[in-house]
Amino acid sequence: MALYPAAAAWLEYTEPPAPSDAVVLFVGPDYTERKKEAFQLLEEGYAARILIPARNIILTKADPKTQDTEFYLPVQPGWSRYPDYYENTHVELLEAKKMMDAAGHTAALLVSSPFHMRRISLISKTVFPDEKYQLTFRGSRYVRTVGFFSLFQPLKTQQVFKEYLKISGFCLYRLYERAKPSAMET
Repeated sequence: MALYPAAAAWLEYTEPPAPSDAVVLFVGPDYTERKKEAFQLLEEGYAARILIPARNIILTKADPKTQDTEFYLPVQPGWSRYPDYYENTHVELLEAKKMMDAAGHTAALLVSSPFHMRRISLISKTVFPDEKYQLTFRGSRYVRTVGFFSLFQPLKTQQVFKEYLKISGFCLYRLYERAKPSAMET
């Protein structure tokens, strides 16, 4: 229990914004706050468009219905082509890479909740292995832990433990991918 505050703090990850080709917005339970961060970054001039890989949507500043985009849809129906051991965030990153490559983008601000960004940064190292990509991991400023004791609220402790389970799961299926024989070897 003594290590819990440090474990929670390690998850709370964000980098200063940098000029990018696009903002990649991840869906999730606090989507409204994540979306607010994405639009704030657009307003501040860090990018001119938002990519929402979970829905294969691209929004631009000029799009009049941009601010009305409200949805919490974690999985796109066409995602069934991925193996069962891929979880939603990994698939969102795979789809984000496809969208970026199709648009010729090499720099992106990845936006989610701060506690979610550590896992996104770990997964992105496998999805975007080339140095040609410049990724900035931006935890929404609108989803912040306020005060030390808020770390011990039941919802927050549940989030922390779920994140560590998901990080562990990701590491395990990466090991499985490396260990399983390829089709060429059989």
